[in-house]
Amino acid sequence: MILLTISESIDIETALGMIVLGMTLGTIVTLLIIMSQQKLKKHELNKKINNNSHLYVLDQVNKQLIPFLPEFLERYNPKDARFLGNPIT
Repeated sequence: MILLTISESIDIETALGMIVLGMTLGTIVTLLIIMSQQKLKKHELNKKINNNSHLYVLDQVNKQLIPFLPEFLERYNPKDARFLGNPIT
């Protein structure tokens, strides 16, 4: 790190070079932060999608098995049950 005392003076080219260097380093750090946040969000989204996929499959299985439960059989005829997730043909 370059420290300047009050008595030292620098020319305009050096000052501009330091400003450009600072802006460049700031931009690089900002881009690295943004990229890491996007990677984290992508990971969280993939995790949520996988969880939802498992829940969806479990829900589909449950809907197919409910007509065979004893409580359902006591009140309804399983032949009359139609799974609404499939098209009615």
